[in-house]
Amino acid sequence: MEKNGMIIRFGHKGFGFILNFETEKEHFFNVKDCIGRKDFIVGDRVRFQLGERRIFLDRKTRAAVYRAPAINVRLVAERSAPVRENQ
Repeated sequence: MEKNGMIIRFGHKGFGFILNFETEKEHFFNVKDCIGRKDFIVGDRVRFQLGERRIFLDRKTRAAVYRAPAINVRLVAERSAPVRENQ
């Protein structure tokens, strides 16, 4: 089942995090698990599926947690171009 979310972090190394609108949880994703466009920016709205749960290290608590990564990530809408003022 597809979920709706938004890119909240995306790094130049090809991985980032999506905020799931339904659960308000963050899901890790890698560009290898994306469909189509792979040059996301923070704020892009995406649709995705949840993969098989696996173990991650929580950076805040340093505890091991089981989370489902986002897979089959795809952009929902084109991002808008920045507005430039006429000078």
